[in-house]
Amino acid sequence: MAVDEDKSDEHQFAAIDLGSNSFHLVLARRNERGRLNLVDRRKEYVRLAAGLDEDNNLSIEAQERALATLRRFGERVGEVPHDNFRAVGTNTLRKARNSSDFLRRAQEALGRPIDIISGLEEARLIYRGVALDCDLKGRRIVIDIGGGSTEIILGEGADAQLMDSLYMGCVSYTRRFFPDGEITAENFRAAELAAGRELGSVVRKYRRKFEHAVASSGTAGAVYRVIRATGIDEQITATSLRTLRDRLMQFDRCNEIELPEISRERAQVLPGGLSILIAVCEQLRIGVVERSDFALREGVLVEMQGRAVEEDVSEGTVERLMERFDVDVAHAERVAETALSLFDQVAVEQGWGTAQRRGLRWAAMLHEVGLFMGYSGHHKHGAYLVANGELPGFSQQQKLFVSSLIGAHRGRLSSERVSKRNTGSTSLLLIAIFRIAIRMRRRRSRKALPDLQLSISKKTVTLCMPADWIESRPLTQEDLKQEANACRDVGLKLKLKRVELD
Repeated sequence: MAVDEDKSDEHQFAAIDLGSNSFHLVLARRNERGRLNLVDRRKEYVRLAAGLDEDNNLSIEAQERALATLRRFGERVGEVPHDNFRAVGTNTLRKARNSSDFLRRAQEALGRPIDIISGLEEARLIYRGVALDCDLKGRRIVIDIGGGSTEIILGEGADAQLMDSLYMGCVSYTRRFFPDGEITAENFRAAELAAGRELGSVVRKYRRKFEHAVASSGTAGAVYRVIRATGIDEQITATSLRTLRDRLMQFDRCNEIELPEISRERAQVLPGGLSILIAVCEQLRIGVVERSDFALREGVLVEMQGRAVEEDVSEGTVERLMERFDVDVAHAERVAETALSLFDQVAVEQGWGTAQRRGLRWAAMLHEVGLFMGYSGHHKHGAYLVANGELPGFSQQQKLFVSSLIGAHRGRLSSERVSKRNTGSTSLLLIAIFRIAIRMRRRRSRKALPDLQLSISKKTVTLCMPADWIESRPLTQEDLKQEANACRDVGLKLKLKRVELD
């Protein structure tokens, strides 16, 4: 028997960070003043990056560790409304060749969707989380050393201004430069030199541009705790980092590290993370590093809170794209209105929700963004721009979904023309709805359309419209006939019905 949701459910928020070394879950509750209060945290070491083989495939063992964690997390977030929840995957899931297969199993284990985000989107969200925790005045640089990547962000207040995501992390560098966990001065030197080279391409953008340096995530937290616990220093400095490196070299291997405040799991990857942090401080000439307990997961929470009060970053991204490429806003809004009207008539029975509705609206607003390259092939240009652009607020899956709709909104439909990842019946039905909306608005008229009724039965789409209205529009009739032919090519049937009005 279904259980009624508690009335307080709408105030619950949850975010999950599927990191390369550990998975993090944070839960928060929105108070009466509209602010989020953290009420629970959970962290589990999954060592996902350690499960990548030479061909960048995730091992079965790493996948099983991750799935077991996600099942536990899934139980904890069971009462959180879907619109108040988000899970994001980072570097290892961006890198893994079998990521899509694992993602399907991971979503089943969690019982919720998981977004894979780009490195720059990860950086932007990290900064939002740190900004929530940090009240330092002036420009700050944020350094986040994860398991597979390091994000560097320059900003002031709540706004990130410069961002980079570099392919170096505590797990990947420990595996690469400390083989079999062996700790030597030569290994540290090689790791620090490699990190310095990686930083070389971006360091000039950041050096001397900030007043404060803040480090977030596991490596910085572990370093901060052990430096204080061992009496090396009360804060992270260039000198205290080198002293800690000397302490680590007293151990022969990572699994032999015994220092206060360092867990066995963190010790396994500490040399690689420490090497990166030393290189960052040297290259950027940082004397003192502040510590923040907030990072990506808190940034995701802040973003969801903003979305709940109509401060959606993704909407701002769409608006900026439309402005930059001189999109006809009024026409795009009319297409979106028609597409969503048709969508809403069948969404419940098709099992479609907020994610599909938002994606359809974004595609409608951006479907002519490729016109800046000329009319011929503009759907292809628009699809490429969305799929490959850095769009703040968008996950990789969202970009692919919107790009697929834009790329299929005109021309012949075929399995080759529609992205292989979106050839399922659900996406094909959404494409059909999208194309119908665009056809119905082809005159670019400001006049309202008549009442259009849409229904779907299996793979048959039925569109009903007033007979006298369609009879007076021969071009629209021809367009809809062409749509029926296009649908047939991909296994759909489009039926057009004329309704006589009294």
